[in-house]
Amino acid sequence: MHGLLGKTLKHSFSKKIHESLGTPYELLETDDLSLFFESKDFDGINITIPYKEEVISYCDVIDPLVKRTNSCNTIVKKDGLLYAYNTDYTGFKESLSFHHITFEGKMIAIIGNGATSRTISALAEDLGAKQILVFARHPKDNEYSLDRFNDYKDISIMINTTPVGMYPNIGDSLPCSLTSMKNLKIVIDVIYNPLKTTLLLEAEDAGLQTMNGLYMLVAQAAKSYDLFHHKQVSSKQILSLYRALKKEQSNIVFIGMPKSGKSLYSKIYAEKYHRELYDIDTLFEAKFHMAISTYFDQYKESSFRKEEQAIIKEVSSYSGVVISTGGGAILKKENVTNLKHNGIIVFIDAPLDILKNTKTLIHRPLLQNDEALENLYKKRYQRYLDTADIVLKKQTLHTSTNINALEALLYEYFGT
Repeated sequence: MHGLLGKTLKHSFSKKIHESLGTPYELLETDDLSLFFESKDFDGINITIPYKEEVISYCDVIDPLVKRTNSCNTIVKKDGLLYAYNTDYTGFKESLSFHHITFEGKMIAIIGNGATSRTISALAEDLGAKQILVFARHPKDNEYSLDRFNDYKDISIMINTTPVGMYPNIGDSLPCSLTSMKNLKIVIDVIYNPLKTTLLLEAEDAGLQTMNGLYMLVAQAAKSYDLFHHKQVSSKQILSLYRALKKEQSNIVFIGMPKSGKSLYSKIYAEKYHRELYDIDTLFEAKFHMAISTYFDQYKESSFRKEEQAIIKEVSSYSGVVISTGGGAILKKENVTNLKHNGIIVFIDAPLDILKNTKTLIHRPLLQNDEALENLYKKRYQRYLDTADIVLKKQTLHTSTNINALEALLYEYFGT
């Protein structure tokens, strides 16, 4: 038996990765390590927070890297003995290479002082970092208090190794300001669920290069697989697994003007790829048992936007779904942030002439006539462009042609 040992594992993608490699794999949640290790009823396991340090005492043979980092994320049973390994080191190193990130000569700031922090500190030292600073809420010897992070203006690479911002608490953020760090170029977060934490979204807004923990997860799993089965996973396989997992876990989010086709395209895409569909307007009307136009009349737009935001926040925490938003959803920054945690934002860019000629039976509160439509279009168009990851130019009313164009754009985006 192979699996992942941890305390809470709802966030984990490890089962998908190992089973893609052909290994039956279990998620093994426990509050009692002594009871778990009493039987040694496994062939090989991976370890995640909070047990990467604690499990070492149950092992018989300790790899030198585990001794150096005091961190173990892989245990293999051989002839009744338990061998402790650290494959996070290899996984993070390969992820840096994939994202073309170098540590040599750089000042590195690592947030957190747990097992993963120690692993990355060791790797940064081996890769020739100029200086390695560890920041934590409760710093130990030779570490710094997290509230002093912004005092060190020469930091060029920041790495978060804490669970702050991890599912289900995807809105949480670190008490650090990125905009004041003029030499900061790269922000890394080892979290992979959500795909973009609040920290990474803030970094993107600041124009910084970012890296999440997904490639690291796949690469360390490949190294673990090698230790489990003595079968090496090629770089090509790792890349293929990474791209497939990224695509599978990403939400496809449709934005655009009313009457642009968001509901139709989202339905077609969801059905074709067997994904759950969440139409924000439909969810709203089901929740309040009335049409949106009726709600507007009774409670005004400001109340609608507040309730819409709550629905978007909940749906945005899901993975691998299709989301169709209302035309004005992107007007609130909080909505955009939430949608981008796991979402690829697709703007259906329908020109005014197509919008005006699109017939619909749905009453739109803000669209009383063509003049109102044109004014709304001019007001929102740049916001749609600024929000989108992908822009689907809707040049025709033929749905199949536009869907084919969308698939081509997503193929290019994910590299698969």
